[in-house]
Amino acid sequence: MVRFTRLSIHDRWSTGYPLWVTIVLAVLVGGFAAVTFGWGITVLGGWGGQSLIVSAGGIGIAVAGVGVAAKFVDLLSEFFPRVMMLTGFPARVCFDIDRGEGVRLLQPTKIVPLVAIMAGLTVYGQSCFWAQRAEDGEEILPGADDPMAALAFGVSVVLLVILVLAVVVARWRIFYELYPSGIVRRNPLPGPRARDRFVAWDDISGVETKSQYVSLYLPAAPMITARLTDSEAPVDNRLFDKDGEFGIPAYLARCDANVLLAIIEYLVHEPGSRRFVADKHAPHWFTTHHHAGVSAPSSLPGDLIDLLSRRLNLPGSRARREATATEQPNYSASSSD
Repeated sequence: MVRFTRLSIHDRWSTGYPLWVTIVLAVLVGGFAAVTFGWGITVLGGWGGQSLIVSAGGIGIAVAGVGVAAKFVDLLSEFFPRVMMLTGFPARVCFDIDRGEGVRLLQPTKIVPLVAIMAGLTVYGQSCFWAQRAEDGEEILPGADDPMAALAFGVSVVLLVILVLAVVVARWRIFYELYPSGIVRRNPLPGPRARDRFVAWDDISGVETKSQYVSLYLPAAPMITARLTDSEAPVDNRLFDKDGEFGIPAYLARCDANVLLAIIEYLVHEPGSRRFVADKHAPHWFTTHHHAGVSAPSSLPGDLIDLLSRRLNLPGSRARREATATEQPNYSASSSD
């Protein structure tokens, strides 16, 4: 079995929400998940003695509650990185007919709970409207009247449109794959310019880190830039690339941006270790706790202590992380914000 190198992870980017925001959101989202799922179960309590419309509404609001609960789990991963394992590894094994085995960097599964929430609320809104017309509105929405039922119908239609658009956009996501020979960017977007791009490890002269403005929600998104030996290499993707540069948007990966940076730097400077990404256990290498050197479930409080230390800028937090990691050559990445 391959022994994957544990790398020293440096906090180049601050990942996740501020601590106080995470706590507040976790409480609010957790409470909302409990209320919505509980209300769905309450509505379904009359199963068999109620109309199908009311039962469908109960199922819809319960499904929405499950989606909100999934978001709650996502927030818990801010405190306990192992909780993220409930949604799977940040990468998965893939195969390319020309390059063999490799790993595909997965994107956050935020679309999954979003789809569950919107689909559930869409069904619930439609059920409220039709149940009110059938004079069963009180069973699914206490105090319901015609204007409220009409509002629920309108909101459900808007949610349905957003749901369809979200599913369509999700099918056009760009993916990155790492192979022993290099990096591949998969571009599923339609159009004559849409195509995959391959960059060999030997064609990368260095790695830089940048922060890129994406939106008000992501004003300083982490970006990894591979400098190419050919400084005049043409731009393939104007959003991520520049002349002589190949951009890897770390903010689109489920993998922690700092971990991904360390792995890419390591593979660029250590040709003999590029075989790691062809191993069936490679996805585990992209998890945060693998490089922290913590494997016992009983050490979960240590994750919380380390997170609190880093979020509050207490001394020794970085030393704790690096002390648990195997010493590696210091590959320093230049920064240009």
